[in-house]
Amino acid sequence: MAGLLLVAAAIWLSLAPDPALAAQDAATASRSASPEQFRRELEGPILSIPTPFTRDGAVDYDGVREMIRRARAHGIRIFNLTGGNSRYDMLAYDEIRELTRAMQEAAGADALTIGCAHEFWTARLLDYARYARSLGVDAIQVTAPSYLGAEELPDYFRTLGREVDLAIVLGNQDLPGAVMEQLLEIPQLVAMKEDSTLTAYIDNLRRYGDRLNIYSGGSLARFLVGRPYGARAYFCSYTTFAPQISARFWEAVRAGDEAEAFRLAERYDLPWIDRFSHPWWRATLEYFGVAERWLRPPMRSFTDEELRQVETFFQNLGLHPDGEQPRRASGEPAPANPASAEDMMDWSWNVLSPLPHGVGAAHLLHDEHGVYLVGGDAWTTSSGTERKVNLDTIYRLRLSSGRPEEARWDEAGRLPVPIANGAIGLWRGRLFLMGGKSGEEMNRELWSGSLAGQDWTRLGAWEQPTWGNVAVQHEQNLYSLGGWTTPESDERLSAAVWRWDLEEPAAPPVQATSLPGAPRALFAAAVFDGELYVFGGWTMSGGEVRFLRDAHRFRPATAEWEALPDLPLALEAHRAIAIEPAGILLVGGYSYLSADDPQPDKGSIRDDLWLYDPRRRSYERVGQLPAPVCDMALARLDHALLVVGGEDRGRHRTAQTLLAPLPAQWQD
Repeated sequence: MAGLLLVAAAIWLSLAPDPALAAQDAATASRSASPEQFRRELEGPILSIPTPFTRDGAVDYDGVREMIRRARAHGIRIFNLTGGNSRYDMLAYDEIRELTRAMQEAAGADALTIGCAHEFWTARLLDYARYARSLGVDAIQVTAPSYLGAEELPDYFRTLGREVDLAIVLGNQDLPGAVMEQLLEIPQLVAMKEDSTLTAYIDNLRRYGDRLNIYSGGSLARFLVGRPYGARAYFCSYTTFAPQISARFWEAVRAGDEAEAFRLAERYDLPWIDRFSHPWWRATLEYFGVAERWLRPPMRSFTDEELRQVETFFQNLGLHPDGEQPRRASGEPAPANPASAEDMMDWSWNVLSPLPHGVGAAHLLHDEHGVYLVGGDAWTTSSGTERKVNLDTIYRLRLSSGRPEEARWDEAGRLPVPIANGAIGLWRGRLFLMGGKSGEEMNRELWSGSLAGQDWTRLGAWEQPTWGNVAVQHEQNLYSLGGWTTPESDERLSAAVWRWDLEEPAAPPVQATSLPGAPRALFAAAVFDGELYVFGGWTMSGGEVRFLRDAHRFRPATAEWEALPDLPLALEAHRAIAIEPAGILLVGGYSYLSADDPQPDKGSIRDDLWLYDPRRRSYERVGQLPAPVCDMALARLDHALLVVGGEDRGRHRTAQTLLAPLPAQWQD
């Protein structure tokens, strides 16, 4: 971590403030998801927070933040307080409120957060709900006081729904059908947390699953049983200490790989559940360096000898505080130089402040004044209908004190038109736009404007605009490669490579060459040692979509293309960046689940980091992202790699901002 801070501080301190863009922060109110939005987005692993304590009995709020930080780095985005796991029986009401605040602040605006009102009397229930909503918490899990009779329960929940417009999760309570029918009339009640008997779990999914999002506690195996009955979300203990296992399990579930999902549950989760106790859980947190092992008396805490037993348990599973054994391949061809966990390079990912909202298909540019995220797209919901919208925003990543944990995104300006999947360059402090998709139409205009999104000038029209093209800038030349030639993602693809001289932007782009092989979109390209490299992509022929594995190099000196060794797996929507002199780093992307089953609509998002070495003409897997992502923005900042946004699951854009120092052997 110290090395990361030094690298990041050097990067951020070099980004001198730009007076033209300086502005005061605007205070904005936190916004909770609507009940219906919460019900719809509640999907995947949930981190149920086990409240940690220090040795002297204080609540360890820093441990909560660290737990959530690690989980976010692996794509976990749902966080839940409960009366049991969060040990409300050991907490004062002020501590419960502060625990809720710590959860919400650490989770970030793009997470789903669930507070908890556990057997609160009515005035406290309403006070807590209003407080949680003021923080931006999305829902509260409510367990009614045990002394309430069945006839009194509906009024308890009706009062909450009438007084506070916040999604309600029904805590685990075995209620008569007549009571449930009354509760279902409350519009804010949209979910249920269920961990009683397996039979009750299935019965509730069958009876109420169309109305409520019912998620399970307990083991991963329990969720797998509920999955065919419509279960979409679940508690996963590993989110709190080894979230990479949680991410792998969810990836297998989403990919329909039942064998792998059951294998992970059997190998990791069930043995841990078999040993479960709160002292065991807190000792696990200490072993992984998340928090300390202590609980408030009279509940006992593990001894040093018992802690050594926890260490032995996880060592036998191949799990260690500093990492784990590499995941198995999903049937893809073996890489030319496969890397073991010991061989892969050290990537110390740091999760910075997220974007104001999820963004994909954007451009990440930087100069001496700052780092800018330009344009892109996002998914929105209106009147229950999801649609993708293109963005006209310019965001700037700022850090006034040189501390990466205090980095934040501010809106710096606006584009003249919304742009996604186009070519955007930065030269002498000005932005240049060509192509891309603007709403439902192609952007045919060539534009230039300031980084503050001002004084935009239309420079003319582009004779053959494309979108889904790949932009590469080398000195003053902005190249646009391939892409679709119509607003539809169909067979009308271009192989043209256009060059726009940004020193003389009034002159229109000229075609410099054409891509070899199939016309393509959504591929990766980079300039290395003055030569242009192209990897993979998306193509269509005869109505059939294919992901590509081929790679090529263009030598400007001879104006010739040269075929390179194929990628280890077919990829689209990945990114490439030159890391001289080591090679070209290929990041993330989307691929087939298996080389033997090339179905584009059943692919998987990747977390791989591959290095192509031009001298050895070979690929090596050199690491992985904290979580799978494709269609993200990527930049090299001095000795660090910045990864922003992207698609982390279907019809969703992440707001994550990740920064990692380059491995030591790549730093000049």
